Amino acid sequence: MQPWLGLAANPSSLHASGRAARNALDEAREGIARVLGVDFGSVTFCSGGSEAAAIVLLGTAVAGPQERARVLVSASEHECVDKQAAFLHRLGKAVETVPVDRFGRMDPDALGTALADDVLLVAAMDAQNEVGSRNDLDAIGAMCRTFGAHLVVDAVQTFPDSRGAISAGADLAFASSHKFGGPAGVGVIYRRPGTRLSPLIAGGGQERGSRAGTENVAAIVGAAAAAACRAEVGMDSLRKALSDHLVDSSGFVETDAGPRRLPGLLHGRFPGVRAETLLVRLDRAGVEASAGSACSSGSLEASRALRAMGWGEEASREAVRFSLGYRTSPEEVDRAARIIAAEVQAVRSAGG
Repeated sequence: MQPWLGLAANPSSLHASGRAARNALDEAREGIARVLGVDFGSVTFCSGGSEAAAIVLLGTAVAGPQERARVLVSASEHECVDKQAAFLHRLGKAVETVPVDRFGRMDPDALGTALADDVLLVAAMDAQNEVGSRNDLDAIGAMCRTFGAHLVVDAVQTFPDSRGAISAGADLAFASSHKFGGPAGVGVIYRRPGTRLSPLIAGGGQERGSRAGTENVAAIVGAAAAAACRAEVGMDSLRKALSDHLVDSSGFVETDAGPRRLPGLLHGRFPGVRAETLLVRLDRAGVEASAGSACSSGSLEASRALRAMGWGEEASREAVRFSLGYRTSPEEVDRAARIIAAEVQAVRSAGG
């Protein structure tokens, strides 16, 4: 990134600096494509996961045939997908919610019942961002292909390990750089060749007409570098170590995320301890955690995803989420576990 932070070169310009910026942008695009195992032209850059969700959902709705007037969205999707419903309605689409099972995964039987020839797209995230469960995208993708519906996959939690979503039949998938160790402000969109998508931002024709606006070369280069070196080796064992420690010391109840799950996400609750109270104390003690989705953790409302999974109001308000990164060490996990146990005890002693 460093060479591009001080060079204000527009990759659309024809002078030497512009051509150099274009080459850097093309190399970054090729790097992302190589990680995903897709063609260079299948990758589009934007400003982040929320914009990517808007581009793929609304852009598909604008470009799609009018007779396909229904959109199916799982009940545990991230807010950046769920809140596009109002805009989709304005475009004449009927948005329907597909129930999830107790793990937060889209119910294949319910999807099969809802699918028909008038469905434009199905939105199913690769991994549930709060509890870490993984959808059966192979089954979902096969059902979508049967009815000619587009499969849109939120891969923010799993990229760059997103080849499975693509091989399962995702027509559109998206990710956000800050989730895999890159800089904030870069979104990555995969579009299967032949998938129609209307741009939401028109202008100079950047990103081959998919998203106008001068690209942030430095950040995109950083995102590609992060994708190339990302590793999740050992995170599952660290998650288990943290969970075991908290179960033994504090009665932690880990959420069952099913047989397939994100390796670095630990979700659960400490019975009798409100998450909002605990998180304030943990933050002061140097441990950063979340309640629900990080994008909506400031809300006092119980998680929509947990309600869809069948959680009660009180249990939902006790839910906390701990995230481990590829740089997290066993020593950091041990220190965090001791601090968490002490703060949980302090909250319980104070009456919750």
